[in-house]
Amino acid sequence: MTDQQSLERRYKLFEQVFQDINKKFMKPPSHVELEFDTSFQDFFDSYRKYICETDPILGKYKKFQYTGSNYDNLQIGTTYREFDMDILVRLPAQCNRTLNIITPGYVQIKLDILPTLDAEKTKIVKSWLDQNNFITPDNFRKWGESLMTRSLNKLDNHVLKGSKGEYKLKMKKSGPAFTMNVQKINSALQFDVDIVFCLVFEQWPASFHKINNNVTVNEWLAVPKTPNSLVNQGYKDWRYSFPQAEKYKLGNYMNLKNTIRMMKKLRDTNNMNYLASYYIKTLFLWEVDKQEPQFWQKNLGYLFVKMVGELYKAVENKRLDFYWNKEVNLLAGLSVNQLENCKITLKRLLEQIETFAEAKTPDAIRKILLTENEKKLA
Repeated sequence: MTDQQSLERRYKLFEQVFQDINKKFMKPPSHVELEFDTSFQDFFDSYRKYICETDPILGKYKKFQYTGSNYDNLQIGTTYREFDMDILVRLPAQCNRTLNIITPGYVQIKLDILPTLDAEKTKIVKSWLDQNNFITPDNFRKWGESLMTRSLNKLDNHVLKGSKGEYKLKMKKSGPAFTMNVQKINSALQFDVDIVFCLVFEQWPASFHKINNNVTVNEWLAVPKTPNSLVNQGYKDWRYSFPQAEKYKLGNYMNLKNTIRMMKKLRDTNNMNYLASYYIKTLFLWEVDKQEPQFWQKNLGYLFVKMVGELYKAVENKRLDFYWNKEVNLLAGLSVNQLENCKITLKRLLEQIETFAEAKTPDAIRKILLTENEKKLA
């Protein structure tokens, strides 16, 4: 028996407990989840026609894309649902663009607007530019905010009528996103939709990590978010993002997404919310490269302990490379205290897991995965 096979047998005893936690505490009941999803789709189908009518650029050069944890089927929580939506704007063909990568993880976009672009669209595109013809995230966001505001003002009392109900809408800004709080009228149901206006490109920059030679997922996004160090410097750096490619990369491996969700539950229960979900997702993007597909068919107990251990190594080394550009350390944004607290917490949790496995007390793992209220319901 190999060492790996021995570890698989050691942690298999947690499998049934994990399945029980997944069933009871990771998602709403199926009928509630269906109501969330149906209501979101109804809101989305009804709202986008309003926003598309407010601007000629958005009416012609756009598409809407779901993204985030819900899109990836990685969201956890039993009562409250959040949705993410990117509004993807494709630059008109009459705009020649030059892409520069000065800061790793970010891109600058310079435009040369050709005289063949009509006057109305030229005026809009010029509103995005600085004096040197770079599109700035701030100008682009202001344009998006104007569209959101105008679309809301078309609705009486900000109430949207869908085919399956009516929805009271409230908007607030949150980083690069605009968060739309959606309250279904005559219902207790409510949810948030984070809406981000992005630029979409199809030419894959040479410096980016390829998925593999057999996959042609070339679309990538420029998100209007800049490094914190450049915020007050008339910045023009956009964060690049690859939601479609990452969704493909994580695929439908048997226990991969179950393991991610369980690690997010461990993080939330143990007050490590400074560990962004994207850090955990990135850990798995790298692991998929290392492992054969059948690796993810192993029992959930083994995969969970293995990946918590990988997270501990990354935190101990204070480094987790961005999957698409190794020059970017995702953990650089955490403070010294956060990294130290995280390392101590993860070490303690791994030691507890080993104690539970040695004592053959699988139910004890609920202590580190469930909140005090959840333990009463377990």
